Amino acid sequence: GRGRRWRNSVDAARKGLVRMGTDIGRFMRSWIKKINDSGQGPVVVASWCGEEEQMLEEGLLQCKEHILYPSFTSNRYEEGIAFGEHLCKLYKKYPFRTVFIGNDSLAAGLMTVFLDNGFRIPEDIGVIGFGDDDGCPCFRVPLTTFDCNIAGNALEIIEGIATNKTSFEDKEEDFTYIERKSFRMKSK
Repeated sequence: GRGRRWRNSVDAARKGLVRMGTDIGRFMRSWIKKINDSGQGPVVVASWCGEEEQMLEEGLLQCKEHILYPSFTSNRYEEGIAFGEHLCKLYKKYPFRTVFIGNDSLAAGLMTVFLDNGFRIPEDIGVIGFGDDDGCPCFRVPLTTFDCNIAGNALEIIEGIATNKTSFEDKEEDFTYIERKSFRMKSK
């Protein structure tokens, strides 16, 4: 009956959700390469696709110290502050030019520490977040980020469930780059 139809639609939607978005490893490689090619590397990244150590072997990242491992179990802004403090110490031994972190709240926390320690953003260190959170334009330095279109993908799934859609097409799309003041892509 009706409950079974709803469950089948939800199951189909769950399968569709796994296939919506983009290949995070491909996305990260592409942007790290662009950043490096523009003369704004070395790049520090947060581990969020599980392929960062391969990127080190591929020469996209300069050293293993340039890979951060967020826990996402605590307050992300506070975790960003802790990363900022760690990176300020790391900067002397393993310099970097850009931090590409997979979360806007982490980025906000680390930017606060960079600014409080005399770094200029983006002149000394560029920062790129992810998610295009509502506050990004209002941070001390407006955050350059990516919009991942969660709302659009969620709407597509909800509409599919409402119309009893039983299968979903694979959908891969690139994230939308939103350039603000914290990082400016330079052409070399």
